Amino acid sequence: MQINSISTNQSTPNGFTLVELLVSIALVSLVAAYFIQYQIEALSQRVAESLAQDMLSISNTSLAYFSQALEWPDQDNDCAGLIGVLQNAGAFPAGYDAALDVDFATDCADNNVVGRVLNITATFPAGEKEEADLLMSYLPTSSMAYDQQTQIAVVEHYVAQPRKASQRYQFFKGQLNNGAISIPKPDCWGNQNQNYFLIPQAVCIAQPNAQYGIGGYYFRQTGEDNNSWHVVLRVANGDDNNNDNDFYNAPNQCGNETISVGAITYCE
Repeated sequence: MQINSISTNQSTPNGFTLVELLVSIALVSLVAAYFIQYQIEALSQRVAESLAQDMLSISNTSLAYFSQALEWPDQDNDCAGLIGVLQNAGAFPAGYDAALDVDFATDCADNNVVGRVLNITATFPAGEKEEADLLMSYLPTSSMAYDQQTQIAVVEHYVAQPRKASQRYQFFKGQLNNGAISIPKPDCWGNQNQNYFLIPQAVCIAQPNAQYGIGGYYFRQTGEDNNSWHVVLRVANGDDNNNDNDFYNAPNQCGNETISVGAITYCE
């Protein structure tokens, strides 16, 4: 008797097992997380680089302005409107707006021993300390303040006043008013003294009936404040000039010409 053998073919089910699916999902998640983190860090780095370039551009443009005007832009207001002055002068783009809602501010108050240092500050929104740290890495002459409570970071970049400009000679020309004139003071470094030298364009005697011409003249300083010296031009008649009572405040005009006074101010 012949017995036919029956063979059974067992097939393996197609597809992934649950373990394989979980491993695949975990790997994809890791790659996606790494890619997203990389993109975030790359974006933060590009923003920090852009902000650093902006701050350095403001610094360089302000230095160029100083070389021409012998003062910082908007120095009379401690540089609060520095960017606006640069924009009006065509030296900085109009409508400029920093990235990431970062607020820029400028200050050049004369409150230290090395003259008016220009400070450019960037205030970041809360929670952007990493971006502030990145910005610091691009600005060697800067510092950062961080408020733990508000989580607000402020980066401050320092631009020193050009040394030659602080020791410069300044020239000024003004007209007499009742024999008086005010001379603007120069900006000086540290403990340097401010001084001036005055030259009148012309000198006329104060008494029109004098017979002997001019016996001499000098400038008397009548006062000063933080910004100016106040002086009067004193002239004497040639017939009597032995003491100060023989000198008179100079007239405002010689003939039909208003008398001008030239001044050289300097630091020493």
